[in-house]
Amino acid sequence: MAVVDNIIDGSDLIETQDSIEKTMIAIVTGVTGGNDAEREYDALQAVGLPAMGDALGATAPLTNVRVVERSAAPAATGSNEKFRVTLQYSSRMFASADPNDATIPRYNSSTVLQLEETNQDKDGNVIEVSHNYGGDIGTKTTGAFVSVYKPATTEVMTRIEEGIEPLDLRTAYAGKTNSVAWLGYAAGTWLCTRIDCVWLGTNASSELIWDCTYEFAYRADGWKPKAVFIDDQMGQPPQSLVVDTGIVTVDAYETADFNELQLI
Repeated sequence: MAVVDNIIDGSDLIETQDSIEKTMIAIVTGVTGGNDAEREYDALQAVGLPAMGDALGATAPLTNVRVVERSAAPAATGSNEKFRVTLQYSSRMFASADPNDATIPRYNSSTVLQLEETNQDKDGNVIEVSHNYGGDIGTKTTGAFVSVYKPATTEVMTRIEEGIEPLDLRTAYAGKTNSVAWLGYAAGTWLCTRIDCVWLGTNASSELIWDCTYEFAYRADGWKPKAVFIDDQMGQPPQSLVVDTGIVTVDAYETADFNELQLI
């Protein structure tokens, strides 16, 4: 069985404006295998070897510097049992799961304009249009829809998670709106649109490690759509629809407390 004999520095700790990088080298002994590829793979499975996603340190910011690449090669020419495993650590793509670390998780905020149809003006008044046909018909008034551009804000948050079950996360939060105030905005204004988790490996406690991305969309007027009565002859809403009768707000989404995710 391959085991780690020693781990030594392979480079200085390099800190830039964007990341922290470091290379470590593990000396692995007891490597077995019938060919080069089998021996290299066995070296990467050595007992005590840091796994993909393992942190460089136990305190911030080193909890955010994790193994992103591992490579194995013979420690000396002709050596079949002793290998050098090079471990590349980087904070460039990862964020720690420690909610007490103020430097994480990573955020990406964006706002775009999306085209929507509405039968109300900016103040919530129902739009009505009229036409005078003259004669016996006279003036007719009806409701109307218009297309408007409204801002759509998206927050994407990424964090390394350990010991979680992605399916449980998606069941609990995806497709739900915030039940209480979140990110400084009222309940019902945020919708969890995506939870995506990529498996990175296991930690020392045999818990699965995941690189998880959370995506939320914001609407100032909330995520309760309005159903509007349409006159089947005119193809438009009739005049002076009564709120909660001709215009009904639909409670379409279940809710969840996004604060429990500890992303902020």
